[in-house]
Amino acid sequence: MHNLLKVLAGFKYSPRSWAYARIITGIFWLVFIIVDIRALHPEPCDIGICHFFNCLFFTTQPVSYLVIGISVLLTGMYLFEKRMVLTTFLMSLTGCIVFSVATANGNDMRMEVVTIVLIAQCIAFIQYRYAGSAFKDATPARNLAMLYSIQVVAACYVIAAISKLHITGIGWVAQAPNIAIRVIKASSSRALDYNFPAVMHTGQRVAEAIIRHPFIIQMAFGFSLVVEFFAFSALASRSFCRKYSYLILIMHLFILLFMDILIPAFVVMVIAYMLNLPLDSTSAENKKGGPAYNFSAIIYSFYLGAVFIVLSLIIGEQHPFATFPMFSNMRNTCAYFYLTDQNNKVISPVKYLGLRTDQTEKIMVARAHAARITISGNQGLGQLATPWLTNAVIARKRFLMQKDISQLKLVHHQLWLDNGIITTSDSTIAIVPVASM
Repeated sequence: MHNLLKVLAGFKYSPRSWAYARIITGIFWLVFIIVDIRALHPEPCDIGICHFFNCLFFTTQPVSYLVIGISVLLTGMYLFEKRMVLTTFLMSLTGCIVFSVATANGNDMRMEVVTIVLIAQCIAFIQYRYAGSAFKDATPARNLAMLYSIQVVAACYVIAAISKLHITGIGWVAQAPNIAIRVIKASSSRALDYNFPAVMHTGQRVAEAIIRHPFIIQMAFGFSLVVEFFAFSALASRSFCRKYSYLILIMHLFILLFMDILIPAFVVMVIAYMLNLPLDSTSAENKKGGPAYNFSAIIYSFYLGAVFIVLSLIIGEQHPFATFPMFSNMRNTCAYFYLTDQNNKVISPVKYLGLRTDQTEKIMVARAHAARITISGNQGLGQLATPWLTNAVIARKRFLMQKDISQLKLVHHQLWLDNGIITTSDSTIAIVPVASM
């Protein structure tokens, strides 16, 4: 406890700063609980907790309303700091269940970082409850909760960097120009979802710029890898943590500008805990309590984050643990799926099936992984896609018939980048008649 107190001397937070982080976390958690529980469809993948019991249970209205009601109550208790051990435990448990089911439905928003923050806070409040009076006199519980939250947020970035190095190695930086086809994929997906062709044209222009200037992209990727891998250094002190958060947010801005991709959970947790905008009297107290850059403190302050890293690498993709493999392999090929009608006219999956293009891809990837089929090829994909598309059509049959859709086709669109030239290929992998369903 003595070493922990030395670390906490550089991590002092006022009630205002703690309330800022708590309000952001509570509201963000509740919004995504509601969004995910209402977006569940009747054909989840057999992954995560859905591997152990039937997740269709959560798609029924009584259960979904009950979960939302409990979540609203827990959020209120969290915001007003009522019974924090029980509250954070139940919030993390609810998050584990709902976000796991959402992932099985192809709606993977990488909410692991939010759930693990709540778990870290639960551990902090338990530890504080059983700490000695000397420890409690020296520091309030909020400082420990904030420190542990920062640990696990930083750990998520370290895990992401480790995944890149494990899967691709340092060659990940050299493969950076291949991001061009992923830019096209992201912009095309949004254009398909919301019938907004201008987004697709913008993505193509950005991809062309990346192909023309590969060195700039490689430098940016190298910067991102270093920022992720050394995120644990933010534990040197609160002031250094805030400065390091600027680097992380710049990295996310780069990803948004060049790839049109934003991972809200990561950005929000960085803003809430690492940046923690309120400037108050504790800034001076932090400087008095210890050096501004106490890097030796990292040894004593990152143990919870280290445990999370080890468990995540051992357990893998099982919420709340994750290896965060996003873009860990920047191969020169990628693919996505889109829908057409009986006349081969491309239609919006959001409008006609209630699913985004990226959700459809995640569902197919999960099913292909379970069946040990390589998603980059077409062999066997039809056997996986047809039952899923059939159930989706049954669920939306009346609406589809009202829109004069007599047949739905699922097309596998592949892209390759070779010597600066992008080539594409389309293969219809599933055809489902609407009228006969």
